[in-house]
Amino acid sequence: MKRTFPLARFDLHRPGFYALLLLAASLPFEWPGVTLGPLRLTNLELLLALVLGLSLASIWQERGWRGRASCPAGWLWLWAALAGLMILSALLAPALNGNALKASVRAITGLLLALAIPQLVRRPRDLTWLALALCGGGLLAAAIGWLEIASNTLFPWLDNLREIPTTAGPFRRLSGSFAHANQAAMYIEATLPLLLALLWQAARQRRWFPAGLATVAGLLYLQGSLLTYSRASFVAIGLSSLLVVLLNRRRLGLIWLGLAGSLLLLVGLNTALNPIFRLRLSSEGDNEWYRLTLTAPETLTIPAGEVLTTTVTVRNDGFLTWRSSGPNPIYLGAHWYPASANKKLGAEPRWPLPQVVRPGDSVVLSVPVQAPLQPGNYQLEWDMVQEQIVWFSEKNGQHWTSQVTILPGNAQTLAGLAQDEALQAWQQVVERPSPLPPIPGRGVLWRIAARQFLAHPLLGIGLDNFRLTYGTYLDQSVWNESVHTNNWYLEMLVSLGVLGSLPFFAWLLLLGWDMWRKLPRPGTTVWRMAVAAGLLAYLLHGLLDYFLLFYNTGLLFWLLVGLWISPVVDSPLENVAPPPAEAML
Repeated sequence: MKRTFPLARFDLHRPGFYALLLLAASLPFEWPGVTLGPLRLTNLELLLALVLGLSLASIWQERGWRGRASCPAGWLWLWAALAGLMILSALLAPALNGNALKASVRAITGLLLALAIPQLVRRPRDLTWLALALCGGGLLAAAIGWLEIASNTLFPWLDNLREIPTTAGPFRRLSGSFAHANQAAMYIEATLPLLLALLWQAARQRRWFPAGLATVAGLLYLQGSLLTYSRASFVAIGLSSLLVVLLNRRRLGLIWLGLAGSLLLLVGLNTALNPIFRLRLSSEGDNEWYRLTLTAPETLTIPAGEVLTTTVTVRNDGFLTWRSSGPNPIYLGAHWYPASANKKLGAEPRWPLPQVVRPGDSVVLSVPVQAPLQPGNYQLEWDMVQEQIVWFSEKNGQHWTSQVTILPGNAQTLAGLAQDEALQAWQQVVERPSPLPPIPGRGVLWRIAARQFLAHPLLGIGLDNFRLTYGTYLDQSVWNESVHTNNWYLEMLVSLGVLGSLPFFAWLLLLGWDMWRKLPRPGTTVWRMAVAAGLLAYLLHGLLDYFLLFYNTGLLFWLLVGLWISPVVDSPLENVAPPPAEAML
């Protein structure tokens, strides 16, 4: 008697779909996972492996891939070429081949996720549940960010999800469980259209309570995007909504017009009522908030242990108002550096401002300078400091110094000072820290990327290598290695060169052409429009940021691509069986 393999009788695509739901709901929460030899896998990587494995098993079981009829063959050829050229670029990169190879594998797994979606998401109701999972995870992450801002409290358990919270100067930006506020913004703007589709679906089915909940959640979600203070996010939401309206001038277009109108209303209210929002809109980044001009004596001569009063003039060239009272007060400060290299004194004296100093104003301070107890030559580096936030030089890169000669002091005076434990503490010589230089602006990053592209025009420098190399072009020994080019298209070009990025750009053109063809059709569904709006948000925001290699935003992009090529997004609303009311949000 012929024996049947047990899995052949078990529908493998259903557990694959449930794993996909878990992955979708977990996207905003990337926890440290398990360590396997040299590899450290996060929860998202483990879930992705499970989804891809079950999808492949389902294809094997059914002897075919369900996306064959709906995915254009040209896309598959371009994706295959892109994957191969990413690997080739990594192997031939001028440096850091291992990092580029790891990033290439990560990007390829995103492509595979897009191919898995048509295999796993088959029914209209599957699409509803997937949208609920994506929006539910995003709303929970946004709610965590809201609570942090409202309570002015850092939740310690979030340290496992992000290194530090995102701030703009002294102000908290909504990041929730995401590593950075810009990632939270991108996730919100890409899933907000799905929440809008859920609202429309509930309203068409006359399920008013879920529709009302979705409306309130949508407004809070949109306000959460504004609290990330990502200006590119606001623009991407508005422009992607208007593009969908222009491409589909029918009844469904009205909901996207409503989204654009709601955004405009909330931006107006935030501009009028939220001074932080106005400050964020007026500058590219918070580096500009901390600029100053300082005038101090070029040289000082002080006997050891004595106090010399000198005059320092400071002008506020930034955007913040300086106060030496209230939370996070601002003081004039200084650092002592002895002649020996890489050393400093523990002393970081502060002097309060005699008055409020608004942008453009100047203040003159009479500063009592306590001399070190050891004679010698020193540098006294003047700076401003915002307590518990930052020394201004870490943001603006400006340095103001006085050359100080410390003469031998009075023996009796020094003997008395030696009994002062606090004075002795700041006299200790410690290692001079190497603070990270200020993050360059987009213009600087783009010029460096152009230079790197011209040096390696064919296959680039390898995926994800820009952030690890740009500092050398600024003659820096250390720099912030989390900074990319802040442009999706430029990042791909400098990473993969002309040959490597050509399949990617060609595919993006085909994607845009597919949207141009499908969105104006009379039978276009709300789900097709929602997926298009999410993808358009990526394409627009990508002009000013880069998200492909962060799992929560990168996988979301490829998941939306997978939905775009899946026939399920064209299912009419009448075929959608409503989930239980309590599951709508």
